[in-house]
Amino acid sequence: PISDRRPQGHHSLVLNKSVKKREGDMDPMEATRRQTSTLSSLRSILSEIRNLDAERGKNSALSAARSEHESDVAILRKKHIDEVQNLKQRHAIQVEAAERLVRDVAPRIADEARKGLEAEARCLREEAAERL
Repeated sequence: PISDRRPQGHHSLVLNKSVKKREGDMDPMEATRRQTSTLSSLRSILSEIRNLDAERGKNSALSAARSEHESDVAILRKKHIDEVQNLKQRHAIQVEAAERLVRDVAPRIADEARKGLEAEARCLREEAAERL
């Protein structure tokens, strides 16, 4: 096979030559330093991407919580409106009952009071007549 004919280390020499061509005739230490710097930059970018993904996840969770909260508020608002309407109806019924009571009972109360006052006046006149 062809690989048997290659001298040992041939592949690394080819890589070193291609690194030198890409990096422009710099020594292997400088090339390694640049590759390390590039790798560090790529790690930073990957970290930022992960942070952004995490932030997007938080935003998604916040959005879901906000939607649930808005739904809960809408339900509570509807219940409140229904309760207020119910209270208004009960109040109207109570006012109507009170008006009916006053309308129906007040004349009887007034009549009883008049009769009582007339009876008391009669008693007072009789007592006054007896004293004279």
